[in-house]
Amino acid sequence: MLLIATDCYLRRAGQICLALKQMKIGAGRYNGYGGKIDEKEKIRDAAARELLEESGVRASSERLQRVGDITFHQASVPEWRVHFFMVWDWKDEPRAVEPEKMGPPEWFDINHLPFSKLMPADVHYLPRLLAGECLRGKIFYNADATVLEGYELETVTSEQLES
Repeated sequence: MLLIATDCYLRRAGQICLALKQMKIGAGRYNGYGGKIDEKEKIRDAAARELLEESGVRASSERLQRVGDITFHQASVPEWRVHFFMVWDWKDEPRAVEPEKMGPPEWFDINHLPFSKLMPADVHYLPRLLAGECLRGKIFYNADATVLEGYELETVTSEQLES
């Protein structure tokens, strides 16, 4: 079974906004804003909806910059195919709308990311996404997602991600 989700990163000059996940895989670690796509929902629409629900930020789905398509494999749960987006243009300031899911937003310099508080695979793809690469690939975790067992990432064009 393959589940489809989104992950959005709010960006401003040299910074990224992250929040501590409070539940499920990645609890206690920083992440972008996103979640599962509803049945018959378009990926971009889901990304904009999840961003609003979790951060209070309003962004047009057409203005989201698609930068990644990565499938996460973990023995204990279904696979997750996550579509990543950079968000450069939005209304309202991010806040902890659903504090039981995501903690307060924090801004980090993109050259000084809190890797010890991110998921183990993030060190391999997040700096590349922040540098402007578009990526497609696979991430392999152990059963409780605490150990990165491997990864395959390839640089693709933005057009390849949209197809």
